[in-house]
Amino acid sequence: MSESQRPPLLTMLAILALVVGVFSLIRGGLLIFGGISQVIAGVGGVFEIIIGILSLGVATLALMGGILVFREKTGGIASMKLYAATLAAYNLIWVIYSIASGGRVSWYSVVSEFLIAGATIWILMTNEEVASHSDSIG
Repeated sequence: MSESQRPPLLTMLAILALVVGVFSLIRGGLLIFGGISQVIAGVGGVFEIIIGILSLGVATLALMGGILVFREKTGGIASMKLYAATLAAYNLIWVIYSIASGGRVSWYSVVSEFLIAGATIWILMTNEEVASHSDSIG
């Protein structure tokens, strides 16, 4: 453990990253399963598999960022920023794919994940407690 205590705001962001990571992991698995089912049925599904793989990537980054912050490892805050940026990019790709394929967009999910991504990046870049904690762990 480092000399300084982890700021409560950073702890909450790490918990949120873990929750988003688990959600993205489940979503990615379901998308891949649905895509494979569609490929087997011969009705497409390749893009759904690709979107599922992207969701698994977001899950990996979110879980990695949350775990690194909890373990007070170097690079945890940078990983959190990367996960937040990737989450926003994933949702943009998801909206474009859904609209192009004629599917429905769950705007509540998309907007909430954009807000999570934006708030995470904003807090990590502007909060003085987080910056000083980041400097203290290296």
